[in-house]
Amino acid sequence: MNTNMRKSLFFGILLALLLLCKDTQAQDTYAKVYELIQAKCASCHSGDVPAGQLDFGGSSEDIYQALIGADPTNPAAAEKGYKLVKPGYSRESYLFKKINNGLDPDFMLDGPEGGLMPSYQAALTHSEAELIRQWIAFGAPMTGVVSGTDLIDDYYAAGQGLKTEYLAPPDPSEGFQIYHEPVYLAPGEEKEFTAKVAPNLLEAIEINRVEASIHDYSHHFILYKYFPETIDNVAEGRQVVGNFFDVVDINIGAAPLAIWQFSDDDDLPPGTAYRWEPGTALDLNFHIKNYSETAILAAEVYLNIYTQPMNTAEQEMFANLMVYGDQNPFSLNIPNTGETTLSFPFYNNSSQTAYFWKFQGHTHQLGTDFDMYLRNADGSRGEQIYEGFNDINHEFNQGYWDYEHPPVLRYDALLPVNLNEGLIMEAKWYNDGPSDVGFGITTDDEMFITYYQYTNGPTSYTATEDLVKQPTFDIYPTAYTGQTSIRYQVEEQAQVSLQVFDVHGKLVQELANEKQAAGMYQTSFSAARLGLPASMYIVRLQVDGQSISKKIFER
Repeated sequence: MNTNMRKSLFFGILLALLLLCKDTQAQDTYAKVYELIQAKCASCHSGDVPAGQLDFGGSSEDIYQALIGADPTNPAAAEKGYKLVKPGYSRESYLFKKINNGLDPDFMLDGPEGGLMPSYQAALTHSEAELIRQWIAFGAPMTGVVSGTDLIDDYYAAGQGLKTEYLAPPDPSEGFQIYHEPVYLAPGEEKEFTAKVAPNLLEAIEINRVEASIHDYSHHFILYKYFPETIDNVAEGRQVVGNFFDVVDINIGAAPLAIWQFSDDDDLPPGTAYRWEPGTALDLNFHIKNYSETAILAAEVYLNIYTQPMNTAEQEMFANLMVYGDQNPFSLNIPNTGETTLSFPFYNNSSQTAYFWKFQGHTHQLGTDFDMYLRNADGSRGEQIYEGFNDINHEFNQGYWDYEHPPVLRYDALLPVNLNEGLIMEAKWYNDGPSDVGFGITTDDEMFITYYQYTNGPTSYTATEDLVKQPTFDIYPTAYTGQTSIRYQVEEQAQVSLQVFDVHGKLVQELANEKQAAGMYQTSFSAARLGLPASMYIVRLQVDGQSISKKIFER
């Protein structure tokens, strides 16, 4: 064999090997699902009288058509609205329930739904059942490779890697759970996902609490609510976010409801709630980075949704994002010259008042601080309300900004802000790297975002001067040095509470908490006497549960 022939043979074999490897790596996920079905299920589900009237003896195309969106013949499963495979919804897919085998403890078979499948051989392993669950969660595509499925076997062979803390669902009388199936990330890997889901609401409801359990390595988890006119434009199932433009549709076609960077319990203030209508569709936007150098991460999300009848709350709770650059977030640039400080105001030329409940700052890994201030009428910086060095509950100064677990500021009494004055955000970064860093979706890029929740009107618990135009509750002076006098009248015997809150919504003094007879009462408040700083404070009077609040200022 001459040299040229040997070279041709060598390169031919090399090309064949490369193509073989490429084909192996790129095997469609559904092809693997089909192989599992053939190996585990076809012996019973084929022939003249297939079990459950479901024939798995045909081609992969035949079986795909028989599964997707098909009604199960089992009456109990059909009554619950399950499909054999409902793309994007493993917990509404009867196929997965039949092979679950304990992988999802909250989606086990009930007695009338039959027994575990397959019937006459070993149950599917967790890694085999997980392959099917992942395929369903990503929309049950007929072609293409589902993200992370190449890690499943190694994850289970290692005896479980990193996993999200389990959160039991609420009692059905209190609410329901939205579950985001695990996404698998290799050591050091970072990914972002979106997933459109619909909770199948038959009537309008209010949400007064959302409890979230996410993995500690989660960079963010955002719950969006789609606008009715955009719901049909988005495919069901989970999608991988490759760049910023993959989430533009969400930001245009949906509004954020809540954001978490760590597990937390959002118990909305009294008198407020989210409102969801029949047909509501949500998006689960999940950004995670596996910081482990050795372990595979299986990151899940559990959201417990607590409900109450529509029109129970006085005000609807909304959420939004304030982004540096407004319509052009790409204007953010952090030069590689050391420390950079940037600020931007949030206000509009109107007399509208927003009543804020929650604030949270957001940067990526170059961020070193994040603060928020009330904005004065002349545009200058006023009272500081958010300290980025505080702990996650915004209760004490821990001495540094933790971009992965930023402080969350919640107000016990909603904070009224005239949007003609508004707010000022200020953040700092330190970049001594080889190049400038701009806006982007990975933690190697940067962001400057404030997340906030608010109502458009006051509640009976809201700190607002609009509710204090009554002669039975007087404070003089409202801007004081030393102390201020507080006078109120009780018309008839009642349970009375008189409390003072600081600008962060924390209780600083309780001046009364007792049953009082009819009459006029007088007391005083002094921040200096309590060793508190000169600042804005909120005095709240409650008489038999009816609340009136007023702002005061120590000069």
